[in-house]
Amino acid sequence: MDNEILNAEDKDFNRVWEIMKEVSAAERHFNELETKYRILASQWLLASFAGIGFVLTAKTDLPFNNLWVVIGICLVSAVGIFQLWRMDLIVYHQLLHAAFSEGVKLENTFPFLPQIKNQMLHSQKGSDVTKSLVYYYSGSVSLLLVMGGVAFLILKYSLLSNIEIILIIFSLSAVTILINIYMRKKSVEKSSEIKIS
Repeated sequence: MDNEILNAEDKDFNRVWEIMKEVSAAERHFNELETKYRILASQWLLASFAGIGFVLTAKTDLPFNNLWVVIGICLVSAVGIFQLWRMDLIVYHQLLHAAFSEGVKLENTFPFLPQIKNQMLHSQKGSDVTKSLVYYYSGSVSLLLVMGGVAFLILKYSLLSNIEIILIIFSLSAVTILINIYMRKKSVEKSSEIKIS
């Protein structure tokens, strides 16, 4: 890169550099949006835990058991975090990925550019960086669904037969597994488009 940048014609270099700056600006924009969604998801999860803790320890005069409120908090929070996942990894991450892919293509076409994106790809050893993110989101949704299911079983335990309890546990497990599979499948990047130089 040392001598290549000195040999690049100024006109070509400036034009390519301006394009690369725009691509990098788009990447920063989408990355900042994703960061905000991840912070919001973390806050939502913590707020749901705080709400559940408050409801379980508070002495309320509600005409129904506090566990119904816990179930409601779990369901609403699971749906909310699921929607945040959709906006983060399905919408904005795909837009970020598109900008990043164009940056890699530019680096591969014009070797005088700093090879930052290619180095990033090398550092990940070909793995999809969204894996850990989708585990966070799917783990949060699963945890809330399981907590809601446990609260429901505690509420209805004396009224349910053993077979009904097993069916509820099986159904809750199946729904949790299906949600995890769905979230992982939908969150996969289209990494086949990017070629490392």
